[in-house]
Amino acid sequence: MFLELTEETIQNALLHVDHHGRLEYIFPNLLIDGAHNEDGMKKLKIFLDGEKENWQEIIYCFSLKIGKNMSLIFENFPGISDFIVVDASHYMVERASNLEKELWNLYKTSIVMTPHQILEHSKKNPEKLFVVFGSLYMMGEFLSSSQYE
Repeated sequence: MFLELTEETIQNALLHVDHHGRLEYIFPNLLIDGAHNEDGMKKLKIFLDGEKENWQEIIYCFSLKIGKNMSLIFENFPGISDFIVVDASHYMVERASNLEKELWNLYKTSIVMTPHQILEHSKKNPEKLFVVFGSLYMMGEFLSSSQYE
């Protein structure tokens, strides 16, 4: 026993833990997930594969921590080229213009949106699932924005 806590107390406490930013729907069709490494992205992909039949389309929106390689996304989401780059304002997040250039060089297509724009698009397209992932640092922007919508 640690700190005189029983196993039952610990298990009960764990059942009531909230982990914001991990497979969290902040609107019925807007899912945020802090997946930022290979393991997290693999798990997110497995989850989304199970969700495909529930949505007309899944829209993938991402940003990355400075220094992360974008190939991590392409390796874990093969066959997808229509990504939206999230223009997040956190100082630890890669500049959207850098990610946009890299996407353009690979796929000759790129879209950049702010968290607010993504929120607005999700509201206007309830049949599509918008998934935001790639950096825990940008999750706060979505969580704080969704409270005022």
